[in-house]
Order: sequence, then C-alpha cells, then structure tokens
Amino acid sequence: MPTGSEVQLVLVDQNVVNENQNYSVYAGLEPDGTQITRGFDWDNLEMTIDERSEEGQNALSGTFTVDEDGQTVTFTTTEGAEVSFTVVDVEGVENQIDVTLNDTTFRLSLVDLYTIQQ
Repeated sequence: MPTGSEVQLVLVDQNVVNENQNYSVYAGLEPDGTQITRGFDWDNLEMTIDERSEEGQNALSGTFTVDEDGQTVTFTTTEGAEVSFTVVDVEGVENQIDVTLNDTTFRLSLVDLYTIQQ
C-alpha cells in the first residue's frame, strides 16, 4: 500500500446479506459516520437498508421503483413510509455507486458476497 493511503472499513450487516439471495449488497459511510448496508434485488424491486451510528441501529425493508431517468429510486418501507434518493454509477470506477439523499451524497461499494460467505 502506498505511503499516505487511507482505508475506511465498514460493517456489512449479515441480516441484509442473508435476507435475499438475489441482493446486490452495497456498503459505505455517510458523511456523519453512519455505516450503511443496502441490499438491492433489481429483479423483484425489493430492498433492505441497515444504518448503524453511535445512536443505534435502524433496519428497514420494503420495495422500490426506479423513475424513467434511471437514477431516482423511491423506496417504500413495509410500514408504508416513502423516501426518494438518487443512485448513480461512479464514472470510471467499477462496483461503486453514489447515493444522494436530502442533498447529501455518499459512496457505497459493492460487496463481494463470495468472500464473506466462505
């Protein structure tokens, strides 16, 4: 590793990983330090989100739709709450997405499920 490099590690919530075998699981940090794990089932339009901060853990499941722009996602929780955010592939970087929620953008990386399930 080159001198001066920085690595940030985040917890990948195993409940999200085990929830649905079709999930594409992404993990990362929000700017405030909250650890995020998101599972997207693009075929069945299902999603699970796990957020962990110093205040505790928050887990949400539900369904989602993608607007015609291909970037705006509307997530509807099993309790009926709705939230919209954008998802954009990071240009020039494989397996990373930028998520923008309430004018805050954070980067999530695709988790190689094979490596954590062995």
